[in-house]
Amino acid sequence: MKTNFYEFNLKIKIISGENSYEKIPENLKKLNSKNPLFITDQGIIKAGIFKKLQSSLGSTEIKNGVLFSDVPPDSSFKTVEKIADIYKRNNCDSIIAIGGGSVIDTAKGVNILVSCNYNSLREIEGADMIKSRLNPFIAIPTTSGTGSEITSVAVITDDKTNIKKAFSSEFLLPDCAILDPRSIETLPDKLIITTGLDALSHAIESFISIQKNPVSDGFAVMAIKTIVNNLEKGLRDKKAKFNLLNGSLFAGLAFSNSMVSIVHSIAHAIGGIYHLHHGHIVGLLLPYGLEYNKDVSKDDYLILSDYFHNNTANIKTIEKADNFITEVKNFTERMFLKVNLPIRLKELGIKKDSFDNITDKALLDGSIIFNPKPVYKEDIIKILEKAY
Repeated sequence: MKTNFYEFNLKIKIISGENSYEKIPENLKKLNSKNPLFITDQGIIKAGIFKKLQSSLGSTEIKNGVLFSDVPPDSSFKTVEKIADIYKRNNCDSIIAIGGGSVIDTAKGVNILVSCNYNSLREIEGADMIKSRLNPFIAIPTTSGTGSEITSVAVITDDKTNIKKAFSSEFLLPDCAILDPRSIETLPDKLIITTGLDALSHAIESFISIQKNPVSDGFAVMAIKTIVNNLEKGLRDKKAKFNLLNGSLFAGLAFSNSMVSIVHSIAHAIGGIYHLHHGHIVGLLLPYGLEYNKDVSKDDYLILSDYFHNNTANIKTIEKADNFITEVKNFTERMFLKVNLPIRLKELGIKKDSFDNITDKALLDGSIIFNPKPVYKEDIIKILEKAY
């Protein structure tokens, strides 16, 4: 009997739950670090989250580490290079990133430069270009969507080309992921929805990816169940909000090993051109990407349909696959409307005359190769038109 070969990589310590911040000093000590560089953004500072983190560190030496708090929403090579210079000038020996996907991906980029002694990320673009362990790195997510705290991938915009570049390596994984309820106490409703739908897309796309495997499938299913059951509740319930943080981590574990595909490729392209919120674009595009892949992924859709509360046991296979796509579309649109967010590309200010540019960039995105069937320019144009 022939068996399918697969690899699943998980080289990270996960610390989740109440008082997780307090575990940072002992884990940093185990990593032989005394002078961390804290990387965050102004939203985290203004929300008081960084202050809570500092307070949790007590009188430990690391409390007074160097702080960079100006990571932009859509980070860039230039920002990474600026922070790497600060790290070197202050003789830092580790990184603690607290923020959303942009902050954590930026921190990954910084760790590449300071650990491998590069001046620019352009010197090391691509997959598996990093050949050795990087400096100690702790990631603390403050949104329940990107899963960047658990993935071996970083997506950062090249300022010169305005294209989002992906970096992938097992060495990009943080040493520790810290999931503390205090990190998401003040997360705005719109970000709960958009980051949650980003995580949902991670899970669903990983489940239909050509690189899927039994382990990633298990985490994907856990993520989908958690997100579907908690996303709306998370707008008003603290426990549900924290469940979403774990759901995002499950989705990150899934797609870090099996990868995402067409939805993320198009979203990366749109984000690079229009600088819109990634989770919003992904959630909007998800049903249309699923529709494109229906003919080759219908068996996967049959499995996933049960997690969207369908009563479809007696429906024919192709009808059940269609029903799953409809359920996903209804779910994403209902979530967007809960927080008054647009559900069409035109409502986001995207112009039809940019479709060619979006398509060209999407076809160059690394995620596209993991789609369950080949993708051509006319296919992406059709998806954009349907979502418009």
